[in-house]
Amino acid sequence: MVTRLAEVLTKDYDGRRVHTLFLDSAGIAGPVAARLRQLGHRNIQEVNFGAESPDMKARFFRDYMWMNMKNWLLHGAVDDHPELEADLVGPGTRPDLKQRVWLESKEDMKKRGVDSPDDGDALALTFAAPVAAVKKQEFVPLPVGFTWS
Repeated sequence: MVTRLAEVLTKDYDGRRVHTLFLDSAGIAGPVAARLRQLGHRNIQEVNFGAESPDMKARFFRDYMWMNMKNWLLHGAVDDHPELEADLVGPGTRPDLKQRVWLESKEDMKKRGVDSPDDGDALALTFAAPVAAVKKQEFVPLPVGFTWS
């Protein structure tokens, strides 16, 4: 897994590279992130799905990412992918006294016979934090006869 992620982080995609890799801080992702950093990658950000949401409309950070993903999908698009489609409709919601988005736990999903939404969580991670586009600097030639003073 580390080798594959390192390849993705170093690959050139039509003159562009991955800006930030967001990883779920639970499970094996912690050691994976640590190893990628040992290899010199500094564009790794670990995300704690159970952390408090930065938005009062969502209960936890996982809920916040899924809420932002849903809002984006109302106008955005992803490739046709049956596993992703199943993941995006898999989690139900729980009641919350403050009317916040609160997704069903993976444990409760498993009790209903629904698999963990791994692909959905991966897509949701892309909504963990804003990532600004890097502007390409254009080369502007100096005028003929220009000299440094």
